Amino acid sequence: MPGAQTAVEDTQLSITGISVNDTDGNLATTKLTVLHGALNVDITGGATISAGANDSATVTLSGTQAQINLALATLKYTGVLNYNGADTLTVVSKDSGSTPLTDTDTVAITVTAVNDAPVNTVPGAQTVAEDTQLAITGLSVNDVDGNLATTKLTVAHGTLNVSTASGATINAGANDTAMLTLSGTQAQINAALATLKYTGALNYNGADTLTV
Repeated sequence: MPGAQTAVEDTQLSITGISVNDTDGNLATTKLTVLHGALNVDITGGATISAGANDSATVTLSGTQAQINLALATLKYTGVLNYNGADTLTVVSKDSGSTPLTDTDTVAITVTAVNDAPVNTVPGAQTVAEDTQLAITGLSVNDVDGNLATTKLTVAHGTLNVSTASGATINAGANDTAMLTLSGTQAQINAALATLKYTGALNYNGADTLTV
């Protein structure tokens, strides 16, 4: 078995150095399992996947010892989307003796974090009458790493207004202007976004764009 492995979040890792040997020549299966990811092997060498599946958390290889080792030499691991932290690859090999015997080994895997971009959710196109305030609903932001810093709102031909009663602050721009930047926790920012109102510039009609 190889030593401990390090993978990068959302990136495939090739794990080399895994092989199995049965001195009696009656190896039956090798089962590979992880807790927080997916495994993939190339079976063009003749092994078959008799349980589990490629790109899932468990794969059981059947075939001759040579075929299984060819497949093991191609093993790749990918952590669950956005997962970072500890994982363990467990390898269980079983023979075909009248009383089957097994050998179990583990390989520690550490998945290191990467900074994921926040994702905005925005509503469809909006329509408002000239000189009339419009409440814009359906706007929110999510950062899977939990480190959202700011959300900036800008329009070209109007003004914006949000309530900061939830605890968010406006750290650039201002209410009732064309631009404001919200700071706070993700929950505070989303609570403020839920109160967003837009008013076109006096007597303006035509197209405008809200940029988030």
